[in-house]
Parts: sequence; C-alpha cells; structure tokens
Amino acid sequence: MGNVMAGGVRFTLQDLVNALPGKRRVLLLKILDPSSLSGSLPLTGARSLDLASETDLTFCKSETTELVAAVVSSHSRFIVARPELQGFLPPSFMKNRVLVLTPRPRLLMSSLLAPLDGPSSVSLQSENVHPEAQISPGVRIGVGAVIGADVEIGAGCVIGPNTVIDHTTIGGGTRIGSNCSIGGDGFGFEIDEETGEIIKFPHFGRVRIGRRVEIFSNTSIARGSLKDTIIEDEVKIDNQIHIAHNCHIKEGAFIIANAMLGGSVTIGEYAWVAPSTSLLNGIGLGRCSMTGMGAVVTKAVGENELVVGIPAKKLRERFPPDFPLLKK
Repeated sequence: MGNVMAGGVRFTLQDLVNALPGKRRVLLLKILDPSSLSGSLPLTGARSLDLASETDLTFCKSETTELVAAVVSSHSRFIVARPELQGFLPPSFMKNRVLVLTPRPRLLMSSLLAPLDGPSSVSLQSENVHPEAQISPGVRIGVGAVIGADVEIGAGCVIGPNTVIDHTTIGGGTRIGSNCSIGGDGFGFEIDEETGEIIKFPHFGRVRIGRRVEIFSNTSIARGSLKDTIIEDEVKIDNQIHIAHNCHIKEGAFIIANAMLGGSVTIGEYAWVAPSTSLLNGIGLGRCSMTGMGAVVTKAVGENELVVGIPAKKLRERFPPDFPLLKK
C-alpha cells in the first residue's frame, strides 16, 4: 500500500475511527488497547495477516484454526476481528497490540479504509508516462499507453498501444499487448444489511509480473487488495483474460482466451487453463493440471489432473507419471 497518507498527513487508527460515519459506528463494539497505541502510533499501511508489518492495519474474518494461527504469528499491532477471537488468543497476546472488535470485520475494515481510497492516480495524469515511473533501458511503449507513477518496468519490455498500467512491477523481457488494464482496483464490496449501503473494499496491493511473461491484448489484471497479484516468470496469458485481485499464477502456466480467474485463485507451474474456463474465488489448480474448454472449476484441482465440465470433474491424469515437468 505504501504509506497511509492523504495530502501528506499520516493517520493513526483513532483518526480513522473518528472519521467513521455515524451509521458505521454501530459496527464498532470495542477497542482493546492496553498500551494506548491507537492514538499514538501512526499506521503505515493495510495488509493481510501474513504480510502485515507492525504498523499495518489488518483483519481476521473468522476463528478457524488456520486464521487464529495467522493472527498469533502476524507482526501487525492493529487487528480488526470478531469478539469471539479473544477466547482463542494466548494471555500474552495483547502486549503492544490493539484489537478492534466488531461482528463484521471485513465491513468495518472497508469503512475504516474508505477515507484513503482516492481516485485512480493514472486518471489524474496529464502525461502518458509519469515522470516518477521507473522505466529501464530498451523499453518500448506504444502510442496511447499510460504508465502510472507506481510502476517499474524492466529492460527490454514491450508495452502495446492504449494499455494502462499502475501499481505494477514488470520483469525484464516481458511483452504486453494493446488495450490491457494492469494494476487497477479489483472488484470487492461489502453490503451493510442494516442500511442496504454497499461499501467498496479499497485495494492497496500491487501486481508483480516476472520475466519473459507474455500478456496479449484486451486483458485485465487487478492489483491485490491486501496482498499482491503475482504472475511468475514465463507465464503466457492470451487475449481477453480477466485475472482478479490476489491471484498467483506460477511459472510457465498458460491462460487461454476468455478465461476468468476469481479472486485469490492459484494456478500451478505449467498448468493449462483452457478457453472460457471460469475458476471460483480461492480455487487452486495443481502443477501441470489442465481444464477443458468452458469448464467451471468450483473445487481444488490436484497436480497433473485434467478436469472438464460444469462443475468441473476429473477426467484423467494429464501426463504419464514420468513426465519431466512433474519432477522439475
């Protein structure tokens, strides 16, 4: 996210609480703050439990064993959570910590972060390539492309005409086609059932693209929300693909035309996502796995599995057991 700043002002948690509209304040049950950090220690960002620094705001949506362990091991001092979480925490946990208790952690987190969610930085640019963007030697940028301030592009990359890039790091030798959108906000909202209001969940992550990646035209890749969207080396992405926030596409994977990846999808090394495949939020495809054309994937797919249909089911192994990429 970078710094939590607006007009050069750094915020504390108490500043964000004070800015809550009255109808949102009913979500805030209590702030447990034995060391008085909420009004004295400035926040520097908002990240997920596993990535948060001491001064990042984060949240825990439930009390599963996995999430409780993530809370205990998180570096963050500022955690938005349900009241029930207290019963799962060790007695020493609250030393130099702040718990913001609420029945709706994600909704309250969205509301607290709302003042920091301004307009897209690239939409306010007067120049096509922002002077603060870090462009390496040998990069070719097509006519009409827009490169935001928070962008790093490695040597030898090619950016096609009319492509818009922000909040993104791109490794050397990567080629991106025309009319792509990379690093814009993902689609995340919370509904307040009491008022019917729809609250946007701000996005503070980035897109991290590796080396020698190829992204063809009319593809949209959203920045992460509290994590990053990651595309590793040698990934090949066809035309008209949608990749949502927090996805992780591993080395050598292929994503073919019209595929849709929901939020937090993981695609394993050398996997093949066939044309018009849709993957439900949070689904993983294993290494060397493959989907059939038009498949709708609603459950995790193991290594080297070929799945087809709606909903997708395993048809067979994709490769023989001694296939070299399975052992690489």
